[in-house]
Amino acid sequence: WAICEQLMLRQTYDGEVRWIIVDDGETPQTVTFKRDKWTLNVLHPDHVWTGQNTQAANLIHGIKFVQDHEKLVIIEDDDFYHPEWLRRVDDWLKTHDLVGEAPARYYNVITRRARELPNTVHSSLCATAMKRDAIAQFKSELKDGAKFIDLHLWGNFNGSKKTYRTKMVVGIKGLPGRMGIGVGHKKEFGGMFDPKSEILRLWVEPNFDLYG
Repeated sequence: WAICEQLMLRQTYDGEVRWIIVDDGETPQTVTFKRDKWTLNVLHPDHVWTGQNTQAANLIHGIKFVQDHEKLVIIEDDDFYHPEWLRRVDDWLKTHDLVGEAPARYYNVITRRARELPNTVHSSLCATAMKRDAIAQFKSELKDGAKFIDLHLWGNFNGSKKTYRTKMVVGIKGLPGRMGIGVGHKKEFGGMFDPKSEILRLWVEPNFDLYG
């Protein structure tokens, strides 16, 4: 979470942002983030994480506070976002209702392995943003216990959508905290071995200092 706060502090987007943070931990996470033009809504749902996957439940809780006219950018607290990310998706959303980056890139900091996935027509949820009809579709895809929400959202939404071939998001695996369900957490992850963190440095510049 401390890394996530720093990544958001370094965003170059200078417009107003309302950051909806869903914390289902038994002990509330300390939030120290402060930035001009940013307001924080820190939510503590009734359910508490005890080892199960609560991504869908947290999204269901958080989406209640998203207004229909707003733009929604998904930020996952253990992933990397380039400083230009929010500025870039804001531009993309001017012409499409569902946008994101593809292909996905994953990096496991424990095994030091990097992998780029072959997806081209959908984005991982951590690299997805939306507005209007796409938000409505997103809400319809959210069911308690649902998995692979990104695949369903991108596959079922028939409105204006586009993936971009930028390199601004990295799904970081292996950081302290709860285990995820994605391929990056599994033993069969594979990928390129990066013993000297050269790939990591390339992928997360200019913020390697947060991971070094």
